[in-house]
Amino acid sequence: MSKFLLYYRSTPSNALGGLTPAEVHLGRRLRTKMSLMIPKLKLNTGSQKSSLMKDQFDKHHGTKPKHFSVNESVYAKVFERNAWSWKPATVVQRQGRVVYMVRLNDGRERVIHANQLKLRVEQTDECKDELCTTTMFDIFEVPLPQETSTPMSVTTPTFATPSREQQQQGLSMQQGHQSHAQARKPSSAQFSQGSQQHQSPGVVPVRRGNRVRKPVNRYDPSN
Repeated sequence: MSKFLLYYRSTPSNALGGLTPAEVHLGRRLRTKMSLMIPKLKLNTGSQKSSLMKDQFDKHHGTKPKHFSVNESVYAKVFERNAWSWKPATVVQRQGRVVYMVRLNDGRERVIHANQLKLRVEQTDECKDELCTTTMFDIFEVPLPQETSTPMSVTTPTFATPSREQQQQGLSMQQGHQSHAQARKPSSAQFSQGSQQHQSPGVVPVRRGNRVRKPVNRYDPSN
């Protein structure tokens, strides 16, 4: 009886519009031996969610992928005696997406993550400032600025020389302004009179009250 009900409830019906009784009642199809044999053609949503989470994390923290090629000069972060330091090394082999095998200058080989590697630029006598700049840009993961081959054109401003008539007109206007300023300037006598008027008055005597003070009548418990 249970097998009959399972087959009946998992069989599509024309009266239900091509749906099974289980789909109408439960909203999904029942799992049978036949349904387990049908391959799932839908994409795995778990990988999509993990990729979205990775993209959001990288965007929030500003992480950038690092890629190194074989025989490339790098600096490796080496931990020794409870301390770490950047030592020059050379990439020997890539062992994964973010793991590299490097060889130090003393011949030792280390397997180091890409986060503990940074690009090393060979030092030359021509430009030491450029070496420091590229190293700092690589440490802070800032893209290097692109140099332009075309030189920048510097334009010098040109000033028109005034004519003789304009110079004479400017001199006359300057003389007129000076005479007007002298006319508005007060004389020394007027200034002395005004200063005397605005002088502060003499010392004002302190105002004292005329109230007669009475002796204090204090409470005496013996009385």
